[in-house]
Amino acid sequence: MGSKAASTPNRLSPELEAELERLLKEIRPSLVRTVFRISRDHCLAEDMAQEGCIAVIQAFRSGEKFRSPLAYATTATRNALNSYFRLLRTKMEKPTEEFPEFASPWPRSRDEYNPAASLEYLEMLAAVEKAIGNDRQFFVWEHTHVWGFTGVEIAEELNISTATVSKDLTKATKKASKIPKQ
Repeated sequence: MGSKAASTPNRLSPELEAELERLLKEIRPSLVRTVFRISRDHCLAEDMAQEGCIAVIQAFRSGEKFRSPLAYATTATRNALNSYFRLLRTKMEKPTEEFPEFASPWPRSRDEYNPAASLEYLEMLAAVEKAIGNDRQFFVWEHTHVWGFTGVEIAEELNISTATVSKDLTKATKKASKIPKQ
């Protein structure tokens, strides 16, 4: 009876593991910062950033080649956040208002925190997407204004020139500015 050692087909080489670790250290803070700006919830920001990082790990282990790991993680995080808020809306749960021991609370106005603000934010993004009406222009607008990408990063992700990114951003911003103020 010979026993075979369990093979790990998705095991990465030490070099690839080091590269993945470097990428995740680069990506995670950006995801946490952006989700926190949207939700104002530290725990949710950490959870959603973890979802984005897990998506990158899974894709990396399957051998996918990235043009932009940050864009890939951003899309996964955005999808996870949208799913979370859809579920939140159906269950009518409130996001946690407790802050971890190490965190400082978001500066609040005199008004109490409105847990529906995150939902309103996502609805506003949907309205902007509809107003822009062009997938690439919305991608450029969203990744610039929401996720904080540079024009060069967006150009690399879309495989277009930075001049085209600039033109698309100008067009998208003009279209988005026509949304009536509420």
